[in-house]
Amino acid sequence: IVFEGRVPSGRRSSSLFDQFMQSGTLKRLRSKSISVTVKPRPANVAADKWLPAENLTIEEDWSEDIAQLRTGEPVTRTLTINATGLTAEQLNEIEFPDIDGVKQYPDKAVTENQRERDGITGIKQIKVAMIPTQAGRYTVPEIRIPWWNTRSGKQEFATVPESVIEATG
Repeated sequence: IVFEGRVPSGRRSSSLFDQFMQSGTLKRLRSKSISVTVKPRPANVAADKWLPAENLTIEEDWSEDIAQLRTGEPVTRTLTINATGLTAEQLNEIEFPDIDGVKQYPDKAVTENQRERDGITGIKQIKVAMIPTQAGRYTVPEIRIPWWNTRSGKQEFATVPESVIEATG
């Protein structure tokens, strides 16, 4: 990176127009050059499954006890994805398959990028309002996000296991 600028001389300007003159000393500063090696995507990993990161996790949190829900009353499921080495905008959308007897209303994802000295961590949080429409036990499917571990050089999966919700009333 090259920065170029003028350092003003010690004399003061006598008029407004003097500040636009090319007075002062021209300075050029250069940063040290660095080399970066970019490895290609492995041939056995599909382009839509290519998500290279140092670490990727997904966590789930429920607003209520999912074993004691009431029909017609909403419960909020919050999913949080943390990806070290990726921005939040690089994270894929999560699909929520239909569940018979449960209506789902996903909110727009909230994203945040935490910049640190060693890089960036992208955070994506999705809230889903879920409303059981009839009494019963319902299985909420597992969420599985494939990602490429850039440290180990292997594909891994961030997973939220399936959950069972129960509704009465």
